[in-house]
Amino acid sequence: AQGSREDLDYTTWPATQVTLGDYALVDLRLSRRFSEDWLLRGQIRNLFDKAYETVYRYNSLGRELFVTLSYAPQS
Repeated sequence: AQGSREDLDYTTWPATQVTLGDYALVDLRLSRRFSEDWLLRGQIRNLFDKAYETVYRYNSLGRELFVTLSYAPQS
C-alpha cells in the first residue's frame, strides 16, 4: 500500500508539482510439493488489476501471472 504523495510534472516548464493517488495491491503466492524432487510454484501480482503510478505519467504493469515447475533430484 502507498499513500498519496507529491511528484513533479516535467512535461511543463518549469516543472509543476502534482499529487499522485494512493493505492493498495494484493499479491498471491502458492506452492505445492508433489514429491521430494518436484515443486510447483504460482504467483499472481496485482490480483485486482489496479491501475497506479509510482512516478507521474509512468504506467505500471497490470495483473501478472508466474508459474514455475522445479525439479531437484534428491540423491
